[in-house]
Amino acid sequence: MFKKLFGRSSHGGGGDDDETESLRHGVRPPIHVLTSPEMSQGMVAPADGDSDVELFTKESLPTLAAFFLFVFSSAAFMSIITPFLPLVLADAGANSAIVGLIFAVYPLANLCAVPLSTRLCTLLGRSKAFVMGATLEALFGILFGYAHRFAPPASIKWLYLAIRFVQGLGSSIAYTALIAWVSDRFSFRLATVLGFQEAIGGIGYMLGPTMGGVLYGLAG
Repeated sequence: MFKKLFGRSSHGGGGDDDETESLRHGVRPPIHVLTSPEMSQGMVAPADGDSDVELFTKESLPTLAAFFLFVFSSAAFMSIITPFLPLVLADAGANSAIVGLIFAVYPLANLCAVPLSTRLCTLLGRSKAFVMGATLEALFGILFGYAHRFAPPASIKWLYLAIRFVQGLGSSIAYTALIAWVSDRFSFRLATVLGFQEAIGGIGYMLGPTMGGVLYGLAG
């Protein structure tokens, strides 16, 4: 039984006694090396970082363009109200705390929507969750621009607050679905894609106030 457990030879006097006897006569016993299945099959663990596969190909360019366009527009949506919203809210009698809250409620909704976003991606699928989130963000962005036409001045600040919160929810849902899909689609160059995403998002945050100021100066 012990010979089977510890791999001793079935021939007489096996095991450590055999090895000692072989060394005494100047014969070195064979050395057995244990290897993992990956090593024995010649598999090499992938190195960190992106692969050398081309990213901007004819097939992937439309997908990347749509992804980066959404990243840009979402960032611009968040910052485009910066130049004119304090002026509009001051005319409606809102204090500085309400102004700050309306600016803060968008990223707050992004944070609150994380559990909902992941759940919707599981239930609906990534494509439907993205369409749902992007539609919410776009429709309520348009509503934000026209809210002053039908809302009374006394309640406009609370309407803006609610609209921005729903916009933040939509952005989080769409962003979660899109990032999950892009991570699968471009896993071979994921670091590069996410680097471009951060850069383009930064451009959106930077140009949003400029576009908002120009549009407000032209059309009010």
